[in-house]
Amino acid sequence: MGTDYGRGLTNIDPETGIRYGIIPMNRVLSEALGDFEPESIIACPKCGKEYQEVPEDLICTECEYEAKYEDSLYPDTSDQPSFYKADGYELMLDTSGDIWITKSPYKAMAGFCSPCAPGAVYLTDRADDAYGYALGAEWFEDNEVPYEVENV
Repeated sequence: MGTDYGRGLTNIDPETGIRYGIIPMNRVLSEALGDFEPESIIACPKCGKEYQEVPEDLICTECEYEAKYEDSLYPDTSDQPSFYKADGYELMLDTSGDIWITKSPYKAMAGFCSPCAPGAVYLTDRADDAYGYALGAEWFEDNEVPYEVENV
């Protein structure tokens, strides 16, 4: 049995008690990774005020800066995680290449992660430490899931 470095408090869904599942991105179909989107935030290049959508007439409501065509309203997202939210899944692809499954219609028994992801389970570890959210067959080549999957 592995060690729960999160002591039952972190990387766990408080509503269901199911741990977050983690799997390396190279274990899933590469075409599935194209559905992940970086969380882009629009920001005023002068004062940094963030917007959910481009402000009307490109004028900042905070500092009244009028953005020019050449101004970058979108920050560099190359070092930011990417997200996927559809079909009952809520996933994050972190910058180290791991997929964090924080909601899913499926769960699987796996071993606890190292202290790098306290409380989560690593879906490539066949230990029986705890249930974690998991990816379904559609994420894998020939629908061959590398763990035993159950419905949540």
